[in-house]
Amino acid sequence: MPKRYLQSLAALTEKLTTLAEKHQQQIFENAQLNYQIRQAEAQRVEELASFAHELKKPLTVIRSLLYRCSKKASQELILQTAEEIDNEITRAVRMLDNILTLARLELIETSKFESVSLSEIAQAAFDQQQTNFPQHTWKASITPNLRLVANAEAIFAICENLLENAGKHSSATSKIILTVKKNPKFATIVVKDTGVGIPKSIQKNITQPFFHRSAASGFGLGLAVVTRAVSKLGGELRFTSKPKQGSTFTVKFPR
Repeated sequence: MPKRYLQSLAALTEKLTTLAEKHQQQIFENAQLNYQIRQAEAQRVEELASFAHELKKPLTVIRSLLYRCSKKASQELILQTAEEIDNEITRAVRMLDNILTLARLELIETSKFESVSLSEIAQAAFDQQQTNFPQHTWKASITPNLRLVANAEAIFAICENLLENAGKHSSATSKIILTVKKNPKFATIVVKDTGVGIPKSIQKNITQPFFHRSAASGFGLGLAVVTRAVSKLGGELRFTSKPKQGSTFTVKFPR
């Protein structure tokens, strides 16, 4: 067999081998992508089912309250029932707000980030939660004129939910401290409370959507919102907590 023919055959074989390897790699990458898509779809279905389940709770309570009121319609009972229904509606609205925030966070584009005032956003969230939980002792230490290239809604969601979380899980005598500071590399948000703390056995789960610390602890969306917002902004979330001593949540953003 001529030498030139053998060389051509060897070159063709090498090309076919390379094409086969590329094709095999493409099949593998497509399989990975399809798996990730299926996983994402499964997660969305699971979250939707959890959402429906959680929304059903306040609606069931409201229906029960209305039934009770229809049986014994004294003025005192009507007023008490109206207050309880209002509380359940407030909880449901808050859950819907967090669901919508989670949805909007998914649509945030990093290419549309702009310079925002971290100092002003943090102060606004602090003022809001201080009004919502006046029984606690509140303190803020916020570096003035601290700006960050980010998304304002995501920053507010982080501050709001961390502070609200501290307010919900702190006794009347607890202190809640917000610190916003910077160094040459990072801008940092720290929320520290002296509340009930988080048991070690559940710490790995508390940032998952619809995870409850207890039956009366809300819908389990606040820290899930924080986690996704921090991820969208390219930041890092860490926390430490000890039962009966309190928790400290720290968020770092590269500057």
